[in-house]
Amino acid sequence: MLRSLVVMWGICSAFFLIVLFTTSPPGDRRAALVCANVIGFTLLGILWVGRDHLPWWTPDVCAYLLYLVVGAMIAGYEDPNIPYGQAYLWLAVHAFYFLPWRRAAPQVAFIAVNYAVTLVAMPGDVFPFQRWAIMVLTIVVICTLVALLRARVEALVARLADAARTDPLTGLRNRRAYEEVLDLEMARCDRTGETFSLVLGDIDHFKAVNDKLGHPAGDRVLKRVAADVAASCRRMDTVVRMGGEEFALLLPATDADGAFLLAERLRLGIRRTFRRHPVPVTISFGIASYPADADGPDALLQAADAALLMAKGLGRDRAVVYSRSVAGSRAGGPQSPPR
Repeated sequence: MLRSLVVMWGICSAFFLIVLFTTSPPGDRRAALVCANVIGFTLLGILWVGRDHLPWWTPDVCAYLLYLVVGAMIAGYEDPNIPYGQAYLWLAVHAFYFLPWRRAAPQVAFIAVNYAVTLVAMPGDVFPFQRWAIMVLTIVVICTLVALLRARVEALVARLADAARTDPLTGLRNRRAYEEVLDLEMARCDRTGETFSLVLGDIDHFKAVNDKLGHPAGDRVLKRVAADVAASCRRMDTVVRMGGEEFALLLPATDADGAFLLAERLRLGIRRTFRRHPVPVTISFGIASYPADADGPDALLQAADAALLMAKGLGRDRAVVYSRSVAGSRAGGPQSPPR
């Protein structure tokens, strides 16, 4: 934002100099106008040199000072037809594009007062209300449109970002969202010392559903399983479709026992939901906890996957909590059965 303000004011200052040296200000005011330009360039230099280190309120303060410089330039000519007033509009548009309403709106109010004082200071018996009103209303209308367009763009970006983290079939979070939430939850556990659990679920013999009933029926099964799992979880939990028929549950502040109870409830609920389905539909779960079972995201996923493979090997339609013996059985036992 500071860099864009530097560019904006650089354009304004160059414009001021062009007008200054191509017109004739009244009396001996050229020196005063040059001084106002010097002040503007000084602010420009301060912004440019300290753009990465200045406090957050610097753009606001500089903007108000620049509005005063604009008013001084207009008053110096004693002629409202001098086009310095356009700088009000440029700076106000910049404020409404980059700043929230509560910080940008006072700048428009300041412009209105500053321009009114400038016009009053000029010779004449009657205040040029029409000229003042046209300038202020033009700034208000254009800045309002800029703010509305900015809000629409931000909403569109938010929707696109959400779509990038959402599985289009089930409406659950996707693998990208899983990685983001997992990193955040692990960092939170490191700060608070709480336990975090990961539950991996995989629909048993899902290929049989697609082979016997077709892929549309398989998609309906996935949607129903996703809906049942999401409905059974807390608002603080994150339900993810990892890909294919595999799901993940990220359970904050939940130990292995709590995760096991949830997995069992989900497993029995899914069996009950599909009890009359043409092809039996069940699900197996593997459970691992952080930091008890792993020291990082990859290790946690591997631990949960080892428990899930053990659940498959024990006959499916069950939940298994990770343990060192599970890892040893996987490493030294026979090949894992197909899921």
